[in-house]
Amino acid sequence: MESGHCIDKRKVCDFKIDCPTPGGSDEAQCGTCTFDNNNGTLCGWEDRSFSDLNWVLATGATNMGPSSDHTTGNGFYITVPPNNLYKFASLRSQTVGPAGVECQLKFSYYMNTQTTMNSSKISVYIRNENDNFTSFTYIANIYHSTGPEWKQNVINIGYQSRRFFIEIDGIPYEKTAIAIDDVEFYNCQSETAPELGLSINCTFENGWCNFFQNTTADFQWTRTNIQTSSSNTGPNFDHTSGSGYYVFIEASSPRIPGDHARLISALQYPSSTAQCLTFWYHMYGSDIGTLNVFVQMISTDLNSTSSTFVWTKSGTHGNQWHRATQTLYNLNSTDMYGWRIAFDAEEITTTLSQPVASTTYPPTIYDCNFECNCTCNWKNDNTTKFTWTVTQAMVWSSGLVHDSDHTTGTTFGYYMYFKTNSSVKLNDTARLISPDLISTNDEKCFRFYYRMHGSNIYQLNIYARINGNLGKALWRREGNQGNQWLVGRLSLRGNVQQTIGQPYQLVVENIVGKNFLGYISIDDLAVNSGPCPISSVCDFESSEQCDYINDPTNIINWKRSQAEIDSSFPSIDVTYSTSYGHFMLLKDKNTTRPVYSRLITPHYFSTNGSCLRWYMLLENAATLNIKIDAVNILNSTNLYTIHGAYGK
Repeated sequence: MESGHCIDKRKVCDFKIDCPTPGGSDEAQCGTCTFDNNNGTLCGWEDRSFSDLNWVLATGATNMGPSSDHTTGNGFYITVPPNNLYKFASLRSQTVGPAGVECQLKFSYYMNTQTTMNSSKISVYIRNENDNFTSFTYIANIYHSTGPEWKQNVINIGYQSRRFFIEIDGIPYEKTAIAIDDVEFYNCQSETAPELGLSINCTFENGWCNFFQNTTADFQWTRTNIQTSSSNTGPNFDHTSGSGYYVFIEASSPRIPGDHARLISALQYPSSTAQCLTFWYHMYGSDIGTLNVFVQMISTDLNSTSSTFVWTKSGTHGNQWHRATQTLYNLNSTDMYGWRIAFDAEEITTTLSQPVASTTYPPTIYDCNFECNCTCNWKNDNTTKFTWTVTQAMVWSSGLVHDSDHTTGTTFGYYMYFKTNSSVKLNDTARLISPDLISTNDEKCFRFYYRMHGSNIYQLNIYARINGNLGKALWRREGNQGNQWLVGRLSLRGNVQQTIGQPYQLVVENIVGKNFLGYISIDDLAVNSGPCPISSVCDFESSEQCDYINDPTNIINWKRSQAEIDSSFPSIDVTYSTSYGHFMLLKDKNTTRPVYSRLITPHYFSTNGSCLRWYMLLENAATLNIKIDAVNILNSTNLYTIHGAYGK
């Protein structure tokens, strides 16, 4: 209300002052804050903590925190005291927005971590009106120590079409307090032209600088300072320092061919002179798609965007960083407000020669998608301290976000996760047990989806429990597998060592790492009769061997073998990372003669280009040749040769 007149409530906290007298009252309690007014104020921020650990308004020195505020040296700030119980305090803004594409949240923070083992951090989330504010979206984690001083952090909020609020979680360690001061929503008003000329020189060492996600794209770029999670892809280090940050896209499931991720810069002033764009790129892996760079021109009325294609690369370019330079012309016109750079990454598109039909299996008593908010016929092992728990999408105290289940792909679907608390310790365990299965000579497949995300993830194991004993794991994954659902398959015939006709149970086991900063989740458990579903990967876990056959002219044949059969065999296979896994082996006891033996794949249809990948172990000066035998063509075409010792 201004001078006795009311304004629409949606104009309150929309980043635009509609009540200039007195002093922009409609925006005064909307989050931009030095915390100094009226002898200390939160400017609309509210503590929404779930425990006795809270954000509190403070002045002067605090325990393990700053000696004074950032604004004036004698004002106020908000802080979370030290804590050693893995608790977190939550601070929530008022409902604000909508927001323009270049909207940022800026604040100064103090977090003087003293050791590398210190796990203090600040996590920032956004909750959106689109889903009635019911789910969180993680937007930033801040781990970096400030030392004994204040530092500024800038977080990209980006375009928000509806109202939203921000939540800031402070997660302190026992010898570190966390403090925040001088919060500002910057460049956020959605109906006002964005600021021109913000610097777009960026190493990504201190955040996203002035680059923003295009939220209308299919998926997002990710900022990291560690090796990418997918094997045989991505850089092991950044280009700037070798230990810093870079941004990348993850091409693994659930990505599909043709998906795009776009990173766009802040708008720049029109320029009558050409500009030089320089960047470093890393494109490595068998399924690399295309990286395109565009210059986008924004019209003076801000209603239209035109794009000019300026640079592109496709396919793998080796496991190294490459420098790219491109001169940008025609950056000025009479109807242009400004221009920006857009980095567009496109997933590889593969054209199949014929459609592949999906397989539908009849339901069984072992199937469970947890949409009943129950565990179906599966049971928790009551002999372990912890349990698997049915849940919906959530935000974890560690700052990790589960944004959907696998079955529905929404925040309303259910899945299982490993429920822990602050008393969790290394090697604590939870197990989920299936109903009885009967061992037969017929093919059976256990199918499931799993998600393993976080820096302290340890193990997810699958066992066959026989007469109460687990034995060796039949399937295992260890460590961070990325923040996405992955498919797991386990062929039961040939792996389960139970007498034919006797019962056993499948056991899904989670083993805790050094703490609970991470999560393991499972969804859509199922057992089907017949072999595991056909995929583009042959893991040799089915006795049918994916229809690979030995050449009838072989002197000795390739044999489907199991790890650890004797001391000369590998101790584990690649598929399951256990001694139960299978692989194809060629071995001759007579080492005095050369032996030529061919393993032949099924027939494949012709394509415009395909990729063949495999794992191999060569010993005793062996030679491996990969050849193509085309139908109705007499001679083979040699594609690849390797000789000597390879792998271990």
